[in-house]
Amino acid sequence: MITIIFRLMGICALFLAVASICIGIFTIMRYPQHATLAVSTSVFIARVVTGVLVFAVIGMGLLLLRKWAALAASIMALYLAYWCFVAAIHPVDVKPGDAPEVGFVFGTLLIAPLILTVKGWRTLVWRGKKNGA
Repeated sequence: MITIIFRLMGICALFLAVASICIGIFTIMRYPQHATLAVSTSVFIARVVTGVLVFAVIGMGLLLLRKWAALAASIMALYLAYWCFVAAIHPVDVKPGDAPEVGFVFGTLLIAPLILTVKGWRTLVWRGKKNGA
């Protein structure tokens, strides 16, 4: 079961890479027409390519059940969880109807990859062979 979950996480990471490419292309083409770049086009392309490569490498690593990919996904998710908790604890410019406490929910959900990595550590491999074989 844990291998299926890691492979699903890998598929989601690969989907995110493809979606980033599509969104980057639409942004460069200025679609929608009111969209503008905050940086130059070359810097934007470099950022999109970097993000796509990171998501693609981690996604392939998770599909192949690699420990380094699970660690990278866990670290990235923990970083986002940290900022969700910070935003929930110290909200900025709160208006009536805002719900900064939702950050606690998102932060808690973003801890799931770490829990899955710890739970399924023995099923993952560093390289193509099982450890100890």
